[in-house]
Amino acid sequence: MHWWVTEIKNDSRRKNCLELATPTSMPAFIESFTTLLRSGEMPCIGIALDYYRSYEARCRHGFINPFTQFDAEVLTCARELLIQPPVTAAHQPEAKEDGANHASALAAIMNLAEFSDADLIADSLHSATTSGVKIGAALAAAGVLEDADVPPLRLIGSLESLIFNTTGIYHEYSAAISALSESDSEIVDAILLRALEMPLRGVQTQAAITLAERNFPAYQRIINEVTQSWPQNTDYPSVKLLSLLQQKQEAADITQSFPPGITNNE
Repeated sequence: MHWWVTEIKNDSRRKNCLELATPTSMPAFIESFTTLLRSGEMPCIGIALDYYRSYEARCRHGFINPFTQFDAEVLTCARELLIQPPVTAAHQPEAKEDGANHASALAAIMNLAEFSDADLIADSLHSATTSGVKIGAALAAAGVLEDADVPPLRLIGSLESLIFNTTGIYHEYSAAISALSESDSEIVDAILLRALEMPLRGVQTQAAITLAERNFPAYQRIINEVTQSWPQNTDYPSVKLLSLLQQKQEAADITQSFPPGITNNE
């Protein structure tokens, strides 16, 4: 959660927040969510979006998000928060961190963002000063890039900047590379090849993993050249890359062992 409920002055709104935290009944639960979402108050909208994201994350474990019926409203409210400048926690007592409004919005639309949201996400990423916003923007960008028929260049450029202007925070550049991997654009391949030259081992590794999964035969030589200088005792995710390269090479060797016109699926 990106907001301090205790700093909300309105007693009724705080009760709505308490209902979301400890539901007493489904009708009251849903009513509290919609009341906060439609309140027109940034902290309350942010809290509603945080709960939407929290329940959406549980879907991977087989749970149902009770708020999906409000997807359209969630997306509209998230866009409204992203249009606003990122809040400064020092001037917004309800906010736990700078950019809390953008962090809540981006997390909520991770599975809802559309191609038309590309510039909003890019703008948020450009102004981001916290990991929460940067990672949230990358996750939201991934969905846009996955469905995009035409690469949204500003969004791709924002993710590129996150990689090359990195402060060395693994989860930030990893999220950016992961998002870029959702696009099959040749522009992305060029960015990943440049990332292989970065001095940070983690950036090299994530870029190499993505390139190997995109087109192993095309990038095998350059990836091998990068990894040859690594020490044998490597940590995650470097060990993941070395294991992947071994699997890819073994699969290639098996394929080459079959007579022409015959594959290992026959």
